[in-house]
Amino acid sequence: MDSKPSRYLTKERYQKILKLLEKYHVNTETGEVSHKKSGRIRKFTVTPKGYERTRLSLDNGEVISVFKHQLVAIAGGLNPVGKVINHIDGNKLNNSLKNLEVVTNHENVLHAWKTGLVQAKEGEDHPLTNLKNHDICEIRRLYVETQMNFTEIGEKYGISSTMVGSIVRRESWDHVDDGLSYDIKELKKNKPSKMPKGENHHFTKLTEEIAIRIRKAYKMTDLTSKQIAEKFGVSEGVVLSLINGTSWSHINDGIVITKEDKQKRLLNRKLPKGEENHASKLTENLVREIRKLYGAGQITIKQLAERYSVSQSVVFSIVHRQTWKNVKTHLYDFGGPEELKKALKKLGNKTKKLTEEQVKEIRLLHKEGMSKAAIARKFGIGETTASDIIDRRTWKDVD
Repeated sequence: MDSKPSRYLTKERYQKILKLLEKYHVNTETGEVSHKKSGRIRKFTVTPKGYERTRLSLDNGEVISVFKHQLVAIAGGLNPVGKVINHIDGNKLNNSLKNLEVVTNHENVLHAWKTGLVQAKEGEDHPLTNLKNHDICEIRRLYVETQMNFTEIGEKYGISSTMVGSIVRRESWDHVDDGLSYDIKELKKNKPSKMPKGENHHFTKLTEEIAIRIRKAYKMTDLTSKQIAEKFGVSEGVVLSLINGTSWSHINDGIVITKEDKQKRLLNRKLPKGEENHASKLTENLVREIRKLYGAGQITIKQLAERYSVSQSVVFSIVHRQTWKNVKTHLYDFGGPEELKKALKKLGNKTKKLTEEQVKEIRLLHKEGMSKAAIARKFGIGETTASDIIDRRTWKDVD
């Protein structure tokens, strides 16, 4: 079995070469390989890529192909497992140990470029291109001397508009002398736009009449952009682009939508309040109940938030009347103190009930210098509850 050589040495192949070195002697200066018992010198052939190679047999009869530079490197104590062996001077036939080094594949490629072993093919010599130098000259001439744009020239030569742009800007094929002198920026300014506009664009669903009606609807009604979009069967993005003038700007409809118009619409916009807001989880009765329970001083904002499945900030804004201002809450909205006691009883152990003595103690401790946070921890209540008691927003009847 003939095992083909590879520039990349696996651990298994490395071990096989070590076994070969038990049978063969390698001169690390000249690269000469000879059989230890018979003294016969092995012959090498040169591969198409310029490496010297021979075939050697193991004791088990397996025949493997091996490169001379690998034999020399390993015989000289180098370990190229997982890496490659590089010829320092770039001469693949100079297999002296002094001319060999172990490097990564990336380092080997960089060295090949640096020594000129690898040379880039450009222009019509590149194997992947179908263009010739005269095509490049013609592409640039068409763009400079005609009204053709990148897309049209690309279609003519079967290449992308991006490639045409790169050629015209001399970012590629810059070695081709076309004899032309031009400023690409000035050319682009003078090129007429051939992008179809308005209802002539093949992607549009609108007509000029509908576009004008959409702009009028925004200018003269209180409809939102979303409502206008639903009315005319288009996306909200289309409506906004019409309003902002980023599309259909060629229409002369006499409608001017200013920043002041947009700001005025925002100021006049009426948002649904309270339970009419589709995003609200609460009703007016629940808001009254939250304020009633909190006002009794026997439940914290956190406990209310957990009970009604809302955030603490929502409860805070409700009890301090920052939201739901339209809901009037009175002391006995639910029939009086007995009903309040029943509501509190439903909360079970989630509430922390305070006595009048504890309320008095809270206020006294604060007078003596204890912070509201410390008081809240001491009595197992929220800091907001402690603050309301101290500032007499709750428990007003307790002196």
